Amino acid sequence: MSHSPFDLILAINLNNLRREANLLQKEAALGIEVSPQIYGQLEKGTYHFSDEIIDAICLFFKIEKSEFVKMNDKVNLGSNASTLPNQSHIINADDVVKGLMEEVKKLREELIEELKSAREERKVFMEFIKNMQVKTGTRNEI
Repeated sequence: MSHSPFDLILAINLNNLRREANLLQKEAALGIEVSPQIYGQLEKGTYHFSDEIIDAICLFFKIEKSEFVKMNDKVNLGSNASTLPNQSHIINADDVVKGLMEEVKKLREELIEELKSAREERKVFMEFIKNMQVKTGTRNEI
């Protein structure tokens, strides 16, 4: 499973919030109303941060959403680095942006292919209509 660079940043932010509040993971899990297992996955960046989860985190830790989702230029993971999958000890915001741009590029290419396919299907349909008009003797402009 691939992990969103944004989820990894949020995982670090969540871990930092919890540590600053001097809470155990299960205490924070109770506060945001998720299971301890899901909470652990959130801090590892292996569980998607839905809008509902982000809202619950912000409510529990009494912070603004914009403050929670902000990305620092560099985030030092320190001792938490080993818990994040396939990550070095520093996550650079440029790398996050590059990852997001790659996802956008992939989605754009998929959309272009779908549009090409739709265009080809339209041509086939229009040809079918013209053939039907010839067979039935009706000639309306399409």
